[in-house]
Amino acid sequence: MPVRSSDNRQGMRGGAVLLAATAVAVAASFTAAAAASPAAPVPSPAWQEGWMLDAAAIREVLADAVPFVTTQLAAIAALDLPPGLYPNGTDWTHKSGFLCGCLFKAYALMGDPRWAELAANQLEGLELDSYDDRLTHDFVSSFGEALAADVPGAPVERYQRVLQKAAAAWAKRYNAKVGAMCSWGRTDEEDEFKVIIDSMASLHLMPLAAALPGGQREWADIGAAHAATVAANHFRGDSSTYHLVIFDPKTGERTWRGTHQGYADNSTWARQAARGDSRHKAWAAFGFAQYHEASGDRAALATARTAADYYLQRMEEAQDLVPLWDLGVPASANQPWVQSWKDSSAAAIAAAGLLRLGLLAGEPHYTAAGLRITQALTRRYLARPTTPGPALASVLRNGTWSAPAGNFATGLIWGDYFYLNALVLLQRLAEGADGAGAPPPTPAPAPAPTGQL
Repeated sequence: MPVRSSDNRQGMRGGAVLLAATAVAVAASFTAAAAASPAAPVPSPAWQEGWMLDAAAIREVLADAVPFVTTQLAAIAALDLPPGLYPNGTDWTHKSGFLCGCLFKAYALMGDPRWAELAANQLEGLELDSYDDRLTHDFVSSFGEALAADVPGAPVERYQRVLQKAAAAWAKRYNAKVGAMCSWGRTDEEDEFKVIIDSMASLHLMPLAAALPGGQREWADIGAAHAATVAANHFRGDSSTYHLVIFDPKTGERTWRGTHQGYADNSTWARQAARGDSRHKAWAAFGFAQYHEASGDRAALATARTAADYYLQRMEEAQDLVPLWDLGVPASANQPWVQSWKDSSAAAIAAAGLLRLGLLAGEPHYTAAGLRITQALTRRYLARPTTPGPALASVLRNGTWSAPAGNFATGLIWGDYFYLNALVLLQRLAEGADGAGAPPPTPAPAPAPTGQL
């Protein structure tokens, strides 16, 4: 794997310092725009009564968030970070690509080419000769963002080749009897074929890579089969979700469903929805919406709605729209970590998913919900120096990776990445004049499927 030279590292530090020195200047323009923008309320369903989507609220969030976010990211990019919860691009873990993705999102927000240069430097450690089971979110949060950024003079063909190499590697993990790609472990295990709901966050790689020059239709077909399998097996009858489903690789039969990081096998990690551990429901809402955007799969859009509706209904229980780490924690649970730890990363994933879903489906109540959650994160969960607790090299605080393992109240790289996703989508809405009339994103053409530091 290439190793970044000390001269290059010094160059990155210098660029980051320059960006940190100039980032705060954007506050005045956002604040002035927010003050001058008339509100344009959009009707909401009864369970979201009073929630509005308007240009003034959007610009207020951007005015508050963007100066801090860009200053913090510039400072982080100047650090020599060890492997851990906020690794840089040369630390090869399932989280490695997210910092690169954050920097490309900063470029999308600011338009300053120095952000794109910092992000491109991060790509060095992610480009390998071959890819195996380490492939997860890295390529859509790094090379996928590089391709989407459309930076003038960027080596687009190189980015395309890396994404297609990654898609080909992921396709090798496909089991036709299961109808899915293996998420964890070796594909030749005799008894267990594991599929996690988190996989939906990266699945749009398959139709995206298939649509690029030289792409293979098989990749799109495998993506469609995987999405259908997750929709059929990871959701309970009440629309809550399981984190992990295990299949028999020889017969394709489902043998077990449960959670790896949530409170219990019958709970909903917040990220799942967002998880029943809270993140899982968020992965579902975001992942199915983004997969629909890349593939045009209408069933995926319907599944995204199902996940989003369940998540939002459960958010009636959260005073500030940021969930506990698990949506299924019982009131009788008496462990302090069970009752008190939030997961800001779940809220960030959910916000980005809801904003995208609202734009894709033309349903403003989802977009309004995404705005409300982003507002809550911006007002109370940014890792500002004035917030309680130790200083964090992250954008958001109060992330929970795994409460049972004692990993909570921290900064999480994926939380920051999805929070920046939400900000970029809000900026797109703000540029649509009234916050309600911006056109939905155009799905990429793809072959029709035949199947704390």
